[in-house]
Amino acid sequence: MIFYLIDLSLVNAWLLYRRYCTQLRVPEKKIMSLLTIRVNTAEALLKSSPLSPVSAHRGRPSLQSIDKNNPPSQPTVAPNPAPTTSVRFDKYDHWPVAVEKGRCRNPGCMGYSRISCSKCKLCRCLNKYNNLFKAYHHH
Repeated sequence: MIFYLIDLSLVNAWLLYRRYCTQLRVPEKKIMSLLTIRVNTAEALLKSSPLSPVSAHRGRPSLQSIDKNNPPSQPTVAPNPAPTTSVRFDKYDHWPVAVEKGRCRNPGCMGYSRISCSKCKLCRCLNKYNNLFKAYHHH
């Protein structure tokens, strides 16, 4: 029953959004689909939870991954996608945490940072000269 009510409210919000966009003469290509709104809402609700994430590695390790002649190489890590604006500006649980050195994800910044957001998982410069971490979450 709860999921039905959540789904009903999302569809109603989407219909109001479409009506508002047509009144403002927004091009059809720029109007978000119902699926996009559902995905953004689900992501915002999942990231708003203070629960710790469940470990993805469960069970016994595979014998194929243990090879003494070939040590495992470090895989290339794809950058984390930017969070939605509702998650970015919710001002809840965005804490700077120390991580391995990584490239600052602020557009135009070519520096490296050892500070990442605990919720967004993006590196931002945070030192006495640059506070891009605060600027990203408050502007």
